[in-house]
Amino acid sequence: MKKLLTILALSIFVLAFTSCKKDFTCECTVDGDTQNVEYKSVKKSDAKKSCEDVETTWKGLGAEASCNLK
Repeated sequence: MKKLLTILALSIFVLAFTSCKKDFTCECTVDGDTQNVEYKSVKKSDAKKSCEDVETTWKGLGAEASCNLK
């Protein structure tokens, strides 16, 4: 019984700190036009990194761009 409770407590602890995957939208304003990039079932940190990469790509092409994760 004690072993079962230990395993159950450990399982709950692991699930509580596991990153959730959700849907996110990267809203970019590029040269005055708004564009959205959808990210389905990803971790927030991955979506944020990709959104920043989209902004960097647009700026690298010479566009005036600003992207925000929503």
